[in-house]
Amino acid sequence: MSSTATLHFFCGKAGAGKTTVASRLAQDDSVILISEDIWMLRLSGDQMTHHLTEDDFVHISSFFQAPEEAERFNIRIHAA
Repeated sequence: MSSTATLHFFCGKAGAGKTTVASRLAQDDSVILISEDIWMLRLSGDQMTHHLTEDDFVHISSFFQAPEEAERFNIRIHAA
């Protein structure tokens, strides 16, 4: 087992297959899937009746930071 974790970051247009590829990666027992779609649905429940605006996305994204080099993450960006 590797001592270095890998963060897979997906970006791309709606319908490009980001969730499909991420879900396939998450089938491995050692993978944790953090999906904005699932996360927002669980936070908002039935109240989520609209798509996120760019301002919503910027606000939510402000809670996340890229890992520090000392944290020993490999980052792979998948652009669709």
